[in-house]
Amino acid sequence: MRRAINRTAALGRRARSVAVEADHVQVDGIPGVLTSTFLHDNRPEWFCEQSRQRVSAAYGQEKDALRPAIKAAEVVNGQLCVEWAVQHPAKPDAPQSRFDVTWLEAIAAAPDGQAGIAEARSAEPMAFEPGVVPWSLESYASKDGVVELSDLPGVDYTAAMTTDEGCLAWLETLHTYGFGILRDGPNTKDEFDVELVAKKTANYVRESVYGGVWEFGVSEPLAEDAWDHADTAYGTDKLPLHTDGCYSYDPPGLQMLHCVEYQAIGGLSVLADGAHVLKQLQAADPEAFHTLTQHAFDFSYFDKDNGHYLRNTTPPIVLDPFTKRFKQIRLNDCDRDPFHPTTPAAVYEAWNALQYHANTATASVKFLLQPGQILVFDNWRCLHARSSFRGKRILKGCYMNREDFASRLRLLRWRSTNEPPPFMPPPICPAQA
Repeated sequence: MRRAINRTAALGRRARSVAVEADHVQVDGIPGVLTSTFLHDNRPEWFCEQSRQRVSAAYGQEKDALRPAIKAAEVVNGQLCVEWAVQHPAKPDAPQSRFDVTWLEAIAAAPDGQAGIAEARSAEPMAFEPGVVPWSLESYASKDGVVELSDLPGVDYTAAMTTDEGCLAWLETLHTYGFGILRDGPNTKDEFDVELVAKKTANYVRESVYGGVWEFGVSEPLAEDAWDHADTAYGTDKLPLHTDGCYSYDPPGLQMLHCVEYQAIGGLSVLADGAHVLKQLQAADPEAFHTLTQHAFDFSYFDKDNGHYLRNTTPPIVLDPFTKRFKQIRLNDCDRDPFHPTTPAAVYEAWNALQYHANTATASVKFLLQPGQILVFDNWRCLHARSSFRGKRILKGCYMNREDFASRLRLLRWRSTNEPPPFMPPPICPAQA
């Protein structure tokens, strides 16, 4: 057994002891041990000072090079100075590495992502991302199933568009409930800036077969051959609960809708929380739930006039392959291809069970979207629909990417703490005098 070498050095007003072994060090005030493999992998000299990306070949060497022996280590002026017993082939001129102790403290204190994965994989029933709150009609005050916009989750439009605090509150609302209302925004289509809302929510507008920023709606029923695209959303009939883009490899993450003109009867917006629906399905019929995570469906979009033929094969319920957390629900009978004649009856029954739970009276909320009130919802989580209408109803909006929404949320959460992310590369430490 190797003998521990204890050294102390001043850091601020106190000294830190460092216990040194050939394969690890233990620093006073930092939980656990810092292995030579960890320290070697994060040697600051591997990183570019400007981009903070790895630029040196720490890997691709002999196996023993991944576990270089530590000759000595001490803390000096807020730096852990590690002297390597053998110089690495990629850095023969760097016998010593210097680590910022504050960075080491932060990364050691951060939760281990692999531990979170193991916890989620063992969760029964299905787990959700932290902070997600499933909801149903019973979560809100309603009359005949209709909820006032003011009773739904939302934030002030101006605050969300002009301040980090307001924007973070907006993104947290979307993360928690899967949808939200931006209140008291621009009333007309000329005043409403779709790209601004998209930028604040998910960095940019996502292009699709429908374009980037789109406007649709009618003032009277149109023949199908007059629709701008081969999609039932461009009519006036009732639309069933569904998610968009099941035929896409990467379905739209979020959808924005602003009713910029409304002089109609009907046309209620309808939302159901896929997180709630799947919880109900898993509790009532776990076999159906399991079937819909394993059996792949075919979804297609064919528009010969505009030159599109999209097709995707995917299970309707998508769980993260590592964490087993809920990731996506894909439900759209309008875009579903016919089942093959050999499809087992259990698949039909599971598909029916999913739609049964989605369409129960208490699963969804109905509300009237009016000018000045902007709806954004998570298309990977929420099912949306529309009641039939007569009159004029014009909507403006766009799609956004799910990963870019997550990026904005992560960024604003970080800004609110005024602390460097613990997962950032180690800072370059100046040489000691």
